[in-house]
Amino acid sequence: MDISSTKLLGFGVGAFSAVMPQAILAVTPPDQTAASMIVNQVVRSVGFPVGSAVSRLILAAHTAVGAFAPAESGYSTAAWTAGSQMWPHRSMLPAGIIEQTRWF
Repeated sequence: MDISSTKLLGFGVGAFSAVMPQAILAVTPPDQTAASMIVNQVVRSVGFPVGSAVSRLILAAHTAVGAFAPAESGYSTAAWTAGSQMWPHRSMLPAGIIEQTRWF
């Protein structure tokens, strides 16, 4: 994985993490904002380590014995696995939340 890919990944995670609380608050009733922020934090606190562990497992499975780095197919498999896990939850993305709240 080259430096530009790492920067792009970091930017994507940072941008998503930054806008998610605002998107959640935009559709949450005022009396439920604390609960919604707690759920957001729990999901992030559980999701990041689980995602990291699964990615490491996939990369380890694509690393030959004695090799320094995984095969290129390991990175592709890890990326496609992560993407496939996001697809069922696309309505939770900020654009999906905003799209679902348009009542007019």
